[in-house]
Amino acid sequence: MLATLLIGLMLSTALYVEAEGARRRAEIEVVRAEQITRILESMISGIDPAFAQGEGTTLLELILDDTSRRLERDAVPDDVRASLDAVLGRAWERIARYERAAPHLDRAIAWMEAHLDDVDPERLRAEAWRAELAIAVGEIDDAEARIERVRRLQASSLGPGHADTLASVLVLSRVRYERADLEGMRALLEPALDAARTTQGADSVEVAELETALAGCHFTMQRFDEGIPLATHALDVLERVHGPMHPSTIGARKTWGNGLLQRREYAAAVTSYETLIADASHVFGPSHPVVLAMTSNMAFGLQQMGRLDEASATLERLAGLQRVALGPHHPDTVV
Repeated sequence: MLATLLIGLMLSTALYVEAEGARRRAEIEVVRAEQITRILESMISGIDPAFAQGEGTTLLELILDDTSRRLERDAVPDDVRASLDAVLGRAWERIARYERAAPHLDRAIAWMEAHLDDVDPERLRAEAWRAELAIAVGEIDDAEARIERVRRLQASSLGPGHADTLASVLVLSRVRYERADLEGMRALLEPALDAARTTQGADSVEVAELETALAGCHFTMQRFDEGIPLATHALDVLERVHGPMHPSTIGARKTWGNGLLQRREYAAAVTSYETLIADASHVFGPSHPVVLAMTSNMAFGLQQMGRLDEASATLERLAGLQRVALGPHHPDTVV
């Protein structure tokens, strides 16, 4: 597999560099965090996991399994190992394999806490990813404590408009949403969006992702006149930059579909969800939480339109997916 070969090549290169001597090691140290972490994260997040290799297993999972084994088996410098652990943890979290994500992220953070400064960008980025994982598994208090600290340190060391700081604002906004603190969410996102427009540019991905979150907040608060322009611009930017199948674009499309549902435009919402569920299943897998949430929303839209047979079939499909993802006795599994 190309991605596995690339990861193996990067590991081999790192080992060769380590043996080359102090001069070369010093050069690599300057760019290590930015190069290894960002290149690997970009590569892994861009892999299409759609080619199933057996029930419940995707190409991306096979790649991550292989890379994890290599990391355990091969002699890798500790700093490189920590960087790779963080990226692997992030990748496992993105495909909702939370039990696989936590050990990698916790091991990376433990090494970084012992060897890197409190404001080291790579360390803070890993801690922000760990906060996202905490949200995903319902540990909201832990997530809030982690991401509040990270955002504060990033804002003071990198600036409020830095891409890493803005990413942490998005994580914290999810905490606000989970706590049903929509006013707090809006108050957090609006100044961050202003800062992003100044530092990143009005048509940047950072701005579009903040606009998506703020639009979702406005939609939930029934402020459609404020939310629609944000959602429209965000979707245009993300589709142009990433294409329709990128996770960020799917998130923006989901926000748009939710807005249609909240405006009681049920026919348009159902049509949007039908396409989006197929695409999200292709990218994330059919049992991913994003897919489950959209399937539930589509069933609600069908019910409101009086299409009860289709709604019932959709709920039955949702129950089957939830049994796979959550287990038959989980409280969220539909009976």
